[in-house]
Amino acid sequence: MKVQVYIEGQRIDLFEDEGISITQGVQDVRDISKLFADFSQSFKVPASDNNNAIFKHYYNADIDGGFDARTRKLATIDVNTLDFKRGKIQLEDVEIKDNQPSMYKITFYGDTIKIKDLIGDDELFTLDWLSNFNHDYDEAQVELGLTEGLDFTVDGVTYEDAVVYPLISYTRQYFYNSDPTDTTSTDTLVNIAYDVGRTDGVNFGDLKPAIKLSLIIEAIAIKYGFNFTGGFFESMNYKDAYVSLNNSTDTLNSGFLQFESETGNITALSSFGARLEYRCSITPDPLFTSVPYTILLTYNGQTVYENETPFFGTQTVTAIIDDPDENYDITAAIITQSDFYFSADTRLIYREILTAFDVLEINSYPLLSINLQTVITNLLYDIKTYDFLTSVFKMFNLIVYSDNTDLVVEDLQSWYSQGKIYDISQYVDNKKLKIAKGRIYNQLNYKFEDSDQIIADQYNENNRYYYGNIEFKLYENPEQTILIDGETLDIEVVFENPIFERLLNLNDGILTPIQYCPYFDKEIKPLSGNPFMFYVDDVNISGFPIGFRGENTATYRDINTSIFMPSHSRVVSDDTTFALNFEAERSEYTYGVMSNSIFQTYFKDYISDIFSTKRRNYELTAILPDFLLNKLKLNDRVLIGDRRYLINKLTSDIVNRKDSFELINDIYDAPIATDTLSGGVFRTNGRFYNSEGITDTVDYIGESVAPALLNDLGDGTTWVTINSTIGTGVRTVNFTVDPNTTVSQRTVQITINNTKSIARFNIIQRGTVGTAFDFSSASNSALMNTILTAKS
Repeated sequence: MKVQVYIEGQRIDLFEDEGISITQGVQDVRDISKLFADFSQSFKVPASDNNNAIFKHYYNADIDGGFDARTRKLATIDVNTLDFKRGKIQLEDVEIKDNQPSMYKITFYGDTIKIKDLIGDDELFTLDWLSNFNHDYDEAQVELGLTEGLDFTVDGVTYEDAVVYPLISYTRQYFYNSDPTDTTSTDTLVNIAYDVGRTDGVNFGDLKPAIKLSLIIEAIAIKYGFNFTGGFFESMNYKDAYVSLNNSTDTLNSGFLQFESETGNITALSSFGARLEYRCSITPDPLFTSVPYTILLTYNGQTVYENETPFFGTQTVTAIIDDPDENYDITAAIITQSDFYFSADTRLIYREILTAFDVLEINSYPLLSINLQTVITNLLYDIKTYDFLTSVFKMFNLIVYSDNTDLVVEDLQSWYSQGKIYDISQYVDNKKLKIAKGRIYNQLNYKFEDSDQIIADQYNENNRYYYGNIEFKLYENPEQTILIDGETLDIEVVFENPIFERLLNLNDGILTPIQYCPYFDKEIKPLSGNPFMFYVDDVNISGFPIGFRGENTATYRDINTSIFMPSHSRVVSDDTTFALNFEAERSEYTYGVMSNSIFQTYFKDYISDIFSTKRRNYELTAILPDFLLNKLKLNDRVLIGDRRYLINKLTSDIVNRKDSFELINDIYDAPIATDTLSGGVFRTNGRFYNSEGITDTVDYIGESVAPALLNDLGDGTTWVTINSTIGTGVRTVNFTVDPNTTVSQRTVQITINNTKSIARFNIIQRGTVGTAFDFSSASNSALMNTILTAKS
């Protein structure tokens, strides 16, 4: 076995008898919450002339420009001239014998470790690429973001609905009452039903933007040079997700421009009867005379003037400072809630009772402007980029591994599905085999961050866990007093999970199609909190128009087309679509159970396997041939005799040739691309959809390149369109289902024929149905108490 190790292209001399063991583990079954797991191994190499030159005689601390052992160097390990592993090598120490260098100790780290190395402790606000999605902040842009979404073209790529302003109120509680006599409008409560007799509703300043999760991930990839690939990034579960932008309790519609900052001193300051007069004149541009504004003057860090009611047009104000200090520091600023163009003149005058005045400052500022903008990076949370990224990966139970220059990202089941089967029976040492019980978890905790949001907090008080969380314990006795022997699995993410609210028309008791997120605490005070991930659904509200207010009451108008609403499920009215809860919770919109949860979709099969009484762990040794050593991957199955196994861990001494396996018996449900028994299969046999139109994806597992086709089952095929089929091994089929305007259920089938078998996926769409139940709020419906006290 010929082993060669290279550091930055330079070949290292090796000891002939020094073993080099590489332990591989992408996602260890013993800790499925571990992400970006790397393999590493320390070994020693001789202090030969060649190695001394490579390590620049590191033992000599007096050498200028010596080897930098603080950083890891790019490295490769070749086995019989084949590229075995890529990664980095770090120098640990040098051993000295008889005053001469004897050997160097180095550690080889797997390629995946570079993610943490490159990101370091950077925070989200450093993702400069997101500045491409900055935009003017005004009522027109906010309304467009609420009703249609904001599109952006960056480097020739158009990102549709990249930023939206969903119906999330950060300041006031909404309710809907079409009774024209209800004109409720306070700082904490407002009737959003439109009527010509009202002047308030959804104020554009109540709303804040949300950005697609995929754009934050893309910004990370661009900043750090990652090339993320893999089927997960083709799934609609990922593509349709948004992240809130709300790192402050301040509203966005507040423009602030400090146009003057001056310092100086007063010579021969009088000890009697002295004062300063700080005068400011504002002249708006003729097109901006109707824009309200506030003048703010400060002296030595203290506010000395701020008008209580907004100014319009040209204004001059004067602040009087009695008994001034010898030194002064003054500032002048304008605050508006919209764009504002103006000119300014200022004077600072020193007066004494018995002497003439002295003009200390006189300044003129022509052509000033305030242009309100939504700056995406300013709204990102104070969260480390690495923590955000790992939370996404933990949340969806994802695997990431290096494939040359790519970082491939797959959900765990898809990753296993791409594995192959290798018969290693003839290479195994059958004289020694250790069989042990599988590791068991006695507690499962899948948790979002705790939330102070008004409904989520109440839900927690009633149930002692937060909406969407899973807190499960496994007992060995019926009385549930003794936990089984095991460990705790904690999956915790940086996102919180507020509860949304569907509104009832209080005038007639009819359920509206309007759902919003009241993101404030029990005192109706704004929250900044943690980011939350959600979907938005563009819902038609033509029968229930809402009032929308711009900069002032004169801009009040109706919206009666459609608006973006926050939702846990991908389609707000369809409980069968994927939902961003760990647990299968009740929908705030339909009151049905959203069973297609994060746990159900991305964790259930694997966790069920762990808890199976058939689970066993096997430890054995083998000597794999060169071709197999280089080909075998951790998502492959190995066949020994007539039994199939998953690889938990593989440690290979590539010098002395010995391979130590930790295996688990294969009782996992994921099909395999090369499994000749199945040929090719869809991940699921079919799905039910409500009558609304939807775009969705399904995974096909198989090596065939045969096209995905529609099979008519009697209801025609024109109402379903196959948009694309992407990937190999696991192929993601993207399709669109048109709205069903009839009362009849209809079915169509997607098929892929790989000559070994025909894989079938059934699309079943319900007909148009009547109104669903509502549990919008404690004040709107008695059903809210049910959602707050009953586990689904």
